Amino acid sequence: MSSRKMRNLGGGPPQPQPQRRLFRKRTANIETETRFDVDTIGAFKMTPSFQPEHFMTNRPLMGACCSCMPRSQKDFMNGGLREMGMRNILDVRTEMLKSGILARYFGTEIYAFNRPLFKPYSNISRSVLTSPRVLSAIEETARQITKGDIDAFPKQVALLEKKCSATMTRMKASVSSVFLKITAWFLTKYLAKFLRSVQVCRGQMRMVKEASERKAPMIYLPLHRSHLDYILVTLILWHYDIRAPFVAAGDNMNIPFFNLLMRWLGGFFIRRRLDSDRNKKDIIYRALLHEYMTKLLSQGEGLEFFIEGGRTRTGKSMIPKGGLLSVVVEAFNEGEIPDAYIVPVTFSYEKIIDGNYCREQMGLPKVKETFMGAVKAIFRVFFNTYGSVRVDFAQPFSLREFMVHAKAYPYHPITLPTPPGRHSLDYGASYPNFSSTLLSVNGEAEKTRMLVKALADHVVYTSDHCTAPMATHLISFLLLTKYRKGVYLRELTKSVHWIIRELQALRADVGFCGQSEDVILYAQELLGSHLISKKWYIDNHYS
Repeated sequence: MSSRKMRNLGGGPPQPQPQRRLFRKRTANIETETRFDVDTIGAFKMTPSFQPEHFMTNRPLMGACCSCMPRSQKDFMNGGLREMGMRNILDVRTEMLKSGILARYFGTEIYAFNRPLFKPYSNISRSVLTSPRVLSAIEETARQITKGDIDAFPKQVALLEKKCSATMTRMKASVSSVFLKITAWFLTKYLAKFLRSVQVCRGQMRMVKEASERKAPMIYLPLHRSHLDYILVTLILWHYDIRAPFVAAGDNMNIPFFNLLMRWLGGFFIRRRLDSDRNKKDIIYRALLHEYMTKLLSQGEGLEFFIEGGRTRTGKSMIPKGGLLSVVVEAFNEGEIPDAYIVPVTFSYEKIIDGNYCREQMGLPKVKETFMGAVKAIFRVFFNTYGSVRVDFAQPFSLREFMVHAKAYPYHPITLPTPPGRHSLDYGASYPNFSSTLLSVNGEAEKTRMLVKALADHVVYTSDHCTAPMATHLISFLLLTKYRKGVYLRELTKSVHWIIRELQALRADVGFCGQSEDVILYAQELLGSHLISKKWYIDNHYS
């Protein structure tokens, strides 16, 4: 044992230990630093440095009503619509945050189960067949056939009534609220197999929801792009607890098995050509269709029909057809409905599921829809990817207000002057306005016809301005016009960024987000190498 330790044991005075004091001081500093780090992490957990609002992008609200209807322009425009953002209706996780752990595994099922059932849809077939309009058309047709033969007239009337009843059976819808709920669950779950998302604007849907709660029928007028249009509007309205409308479908879609499904979802089938004989009007069929739609409107049911008649083959809007729209206008003029809300609707597909229309554009006849053709098309769709779909609902406007202003406004052409040095298709183009013939033409029928035409043009014009271009649209546009011989990725990125800035300056929206280069690569992959090829050069640039 050392002498120092012996002295300490013997009771001598303790010797100073400077190294020990340094160790204690160092320990105190470490504890202070550790306590500071813990407080900083705790504060970050309680008050994060970045809020979700910091990453929000305020998109322009598309489809606002024009100034020709000032009351409708201000209607439904509550504060905060622009900040509500977009919603993917195929992703229900954001709607199931408070549903517990089962929502992680059965989210779609729980979401569909919690949606309310619509009240039963009434059967109006008998009231349509016994209406004065239909009975008068039957008697008039019987007189034309019998040509004054009194004995043959009753038999002919009975024969026409039986024929009319069979036509009504083929035409009418048989909406089932239970089947609608099951189908909506199935579509929400399995559309994601070939679609990345179905995007809708929350602000637009709030306006549609408020309009549907008023005592007036809703008239949805979509631009026709794909066969998927038939079910998308009904599916979106179901997600927002809005009563499903009756959808007018062409008789070419009256395919075995599928026609039954469409009837249960609200579809009613009409002829592509109302008159079977071009030289003679089928007044019975016209009266039957007119009365069927009028009865639906008088009961407050909504209607949906495509204002263009058929699908566009070029992507451009076609000249509107006002046949079914004239029924709505006449129902209002006759006092069957006090008012109706018109809702223009437009679809933006990154990739059309119907394929291309090269065959029909070359002049070849259209292939008729069949059961086996529909089954093959469904299987083909499920093994491909078609990107995202955006559906825009324009601001609902009052039919009553449109009628009042259409008769009161004097005629004046609306054109935008072309600024110097700027050559844009938007400038110098004529925009639909109320025609002077509404006041100058003799005959109430001619005035109504011109009014229907003005309304149809107004709907198509609003729908076009409500359409949001997708990523594949911009890339295809640039490669078909400016860069037909190819382009470097860097230069294409600059052009895409320039188009986006121009659209934003016009207060228009696009159906995608992200960096321009990532958008281009995504669109190229979606369109496929058979349309757009990508090469890697020595200078490390894509082309």
